Amino acid sequence: MNGGRTEDVLDTLLSVAPIGVKESFTDSPTDDWLSLYRGGDLPPVAKQVLGSGDSMRYATVYDGESGVPVAVGRAVLVPASDDQDSAPWVVVNAVETAPAARRRGLAKLVMDALLEWAEEQGATDVLLEVTPDNGPAIALYDALGFTTHHEYH
Repeated sequence: MNGGRTEDVLDTLLSVAPIGVKESFTDSPTDDWLSLYRGGDLPPVAKQVLGSGDSMRYATVYDGESGVPVAVGRAVLVPASDDQDSAPWVVVNAVETAPAARRRGLAKLVMDALLEWAEEQGATDVLLEVTPDNGPAIALYDALGFTTHHEYH
């Protein structure tokens, strides 16, 4: 999905702050991050791919009481072109919320954190990847101003 301008999506996310959670941000996927993403059942090559790239940010949201990860997401900066004067794009993917923690605004919190980081890195445009059968996520992204650009399989 294409979201257009990073600042526009951030404006939509303004003042997202679920109560009772803590956040962690890293430049590589942690064991906690990996334990939630796709149920933690990833082959070694997937872990390698998730950790590859030049400039990435991983967000993990934890339940404030139990300390268990309840939401994760990943952002990758991608050069817009070979032109050194062009601002990079940010690609957001791997956004996931634990089933028991859904409908609490945690995915919005992850998106906000990742896009704030991307904006600090100079990214002006954002796109994200989402599977076409993930209706709740698509509804969230529609509400944030994203539109479908193309589909993959």
